[in-house]
Amino acid sequence: MTNIVCPYCKQVISDTDTVCPYCTTNLVKNDYSKYLMPVGAALFVLWIAANIAGFVFLQNHLQVLTLKDKNNCLIFSLAEYIQLLIQPSIVVCAPYVIALIKKYQIKISIACISMCIILLMLFISYFIHLQKLAGI
Repeated sequence: MTNIVCPYCKQVISDTDTVCPYCTTNLVKNDYSKYLMPVGAALFVLWIAANIAGFVFLQNHLQVLTLKDKNNCLIFSLAEYIQLLIQPSIVVCAPYVIALIKKYQIKISIACISMCIILLMLFISYFIHLQKLAGI
């Protein structure tokens, strides 16, 4: 049994202590890294499903893409769609970025971030395709 210094109160304690007897700080760190990939996968699937549902709606209602406001500007323009697409993709990629920072499953994290970027480009190009179908 050796002694260590509590990182919080700087008192000398036993290395077997899980709680500092002086400051009562929990010395056992919980590792939540194992939840990063499932959370990332769930967010990824939800993001893809939401985009596909949006495309199905837009494909069946192309007139939504041609609606204009009182200033004769498109209500749902390409710039607004890209903004609407990129903001959730940041949330989708966040668990994978955290995993990269923690050096946890690096190859899978890089692959998932790459897939997210590729899907972003595909979604944008499909939106442009839908705009052309709508005559914009």
